[in-house]
Amino acid sequence: MLPCYFALKQEGVSLLLVSTGQHTDLLDAVMRLFRVEPDVDFGIGKENQDLFDVTEGVLQKAKELFQQVQPSLVMVQGDTTSAMAAALAAFYLKIPVAHVEAGLRTGSRDSPFPEEINRRLITLIASWHFAPTQTALENLLEEGVSKETVFCVGNTGVDALYAMRERLAQGEVVPSLELSLFVERERESKRKIFLFTAHRREALYGDLESIFRAVKRALEENPSLSIMYPMHPNPRIRSAFLQAGLEGAGRLYAMPPLSYGDLVYLLERVDGVITDSGGIQEEAATLHKPLVVVRKETERTEALQEGGARLVGVEEESVLSGIREMLSWTERRASGDSSPFGDGEASQRIARIIKQLVMHEYTQKT
Repeated sequence: MLPCYFALKQEGVSLLLVSTGQHTDLLDAVMRLFRVEPDVDFGIGKENQDLFDVTEGVLQKAKELFQQVQPSLVMVQGDTTSAMAAALAAFYLKIPVAHVEAGLRTGSRDSPFPEEINRRLITLIASWHFAPTQTALENLLEEGVSKETVFCVGNTGVDALYAMRERLAQGEVVPSLELSLFVERERESKRKIFLFTAHRREALYGDLESIFRAVKRALEENPSLSIMYPMHPNPRIRSAFLQAGLEGAGRLYAMPPLSYGDLVYLLERVDGVITDSGGIQEEAATLHKPLVVVRKETERTEALQEGGARLVGVEEESVLSGIREMLSWTERRASGDSSPFGDGEASQRIARIIKQLVMHEYTQKT
């Protein structure tokens, strides 16, 4: 959302940036990196928080804020429970909603869980829909959303990626010493480096252990492979990691979540990516990195269609087979410099459209 925030500020739109106050360590690092602070912090984060806590907390806090400031528009991004609850609060108060990253669909209500249902609910609520790709736009039109309210703009995540690449190239952002030394050491050892992330809620009930076991076997089979694993703070993920026997596995480097600058630095330098993350699918495809998607379905089908990604599911043997195949790729099968997810200008398009919409609504009222 931050690229949209900056673009709207440049357009002179008056706005408030709201944080829900979850995962504060991760959020604070991002805010420092982009030199911005939230105008409002709901502060709903707490230990062992579940979906009920998030929904209830955001609904109540959003109600109080919206009643106080009377916004002309509420903008939400993506498919989180926080985004859904904020949109629902705006709907209850009859405030228009704009949805950024609209129209992503797997067609399976339980995968990803609860994101697939969250984004469908936001679609029903939203007045305006900013689709990142033509496929997402077509999904919305097939569901009966009026074409006058849908705009295909690209993905703001690509905007953030390009901006961070530039800051790294200019030396404005410097990767952590530990990470840069790791990359240098592995390169000197002639090893391939894969980035691995796995955290999806629906994978916590057995699938995650299967994925972990496949990763362990891939390392055992391939002495010339190293894998970087930034571990999500969810304790259930840590438990699955231990159950699969990955603790102490050779050339598996588990670490706390990376800062966004470190993540982009690493993505530019790895030889392949194994992930269940939607955002990292987009970033890997944009940087033309070989990609194995460890999920049963994906809403980012563009990465599969352009040739450098494989959807392998979550079973141990299929994941291992996908990693083996990626190890055999000498280069990414897709060519060209463009990204299937955008050109880095999505936020500017959204800001211009929002400004026009808000001005039109104000003119209508006066």
